[in-house]
Amino acid sequence: IQVRNNTSVGNTVGLTLLMCDGVDIRNNILTNNLEYGLQYLDDEYPQNVNMTADYNDVWSNGLGNYYLTSASAHDLSADPLFLAGYKLADGSPCIDAGDPAPAYNDPDGSRNDIGALPGASGPWIEYDTLHVPADRGTIQEAISAVKAGGVVLVAPGTYVEHISFGGKTVSLISDSGATQTIIQSPALASARPPLDVYTASSSERGSQLRSVAESQSGTPIISIPPGSGSGTLIKGFTIDGLNATQGSNCLQSDPTVTECVVQNCLGPYDGGAMWFQQSGAVITKNVIRNNTTPISGAGLFVRLGTGHGTLLIDGNTFYGNVGGNGPAISVMEGDNA
Repeated sequence: IQVRNNTSVGNTVGLTLLMCDGVDIRNNILTNNLEYGLQYLDDEYPQNVNMTADYNDVWSNGLGNYYLTSASAHDLSADPLFLAGYKLADGSPCIDAGDPAPAYNDPDGSRNDIGALPGASGPWIEYDTLHVPADRGTIQEAISAVKAGGVVLVAPGTYVEHISFGGKTVSLISDSGATQTIIQSPALASARPPLDVYTASSSERGSQLRSVAESQSGTPIISIPPGSGSGTLIKGFTIDGLNATQGSNCLQSDPTVTECVVQNCLGPYDGGAMWFQQSGAVITKNVIRNNTTPISGAGLFVRLGTGHGTLLIDGNTFYGNVGGNGPAISVMEGDNA
């Protein structure tokens, strides 16, 4: 286990180790916690072995900075000089004080700053455009590193990962289109539901699909939580759920999803391929096929509520989608759909 570049402030204990072997604790700020900054519990459970803790700032914790351990050679015990949001003020002793090994360098190549966030005027770079995998190895790493309003361009290949936009407005675009650029569920593939799902009654079909969903469905491949604006774009990907997980889940954000193929996705309740709630999304020129869900909207489920703009569903092709209640497209509580 590696615990690196975190900031732990105002908790009961900053970090506790219990029955651990081989934990590496480095470049963290542990300060102003009620009891201890770094706590070992070896008195009751003497199994903590092969521990490394160094280049941390452990300061001003209520009962002491360390419990059953002590400061390492390069640890600090100094006020980190926080600004709002726990960024580091100019002159903070934590700036350029982390482990000097190049593997820990800040994104601009300078020595690591201790803690989760850089100095307020530090040289960390916000990128306008990032390429995957040339600049970042995964799509998620690129989305996290690019600036709000930036662009992530993805080369052909199969990317096995979950992705979250994290409330950021980003354009996610494939270089070569959906046939060559696949985002695939990390969940294990499962067999498509048996044939009688397609011929069973509505209640029987829903029961069978619910059983499959409960055993398989996990984190959506693409999550768009609240905050992503109308400049958010997903263009030119095959999104493949492997009959194991939901394709995309969007709440209170307004993306455009276009020229994608969304297939083999399994929703946990409503919405197999795509689920939108309180969204002014634009969903256009997609192929949405062979998705399943226990209730409705196997291809697309929309629940608008009120006051969330106009959602547009235009020029999409739906086929082979099966839900407990049947619809490929299900719209609920729509005032501006």
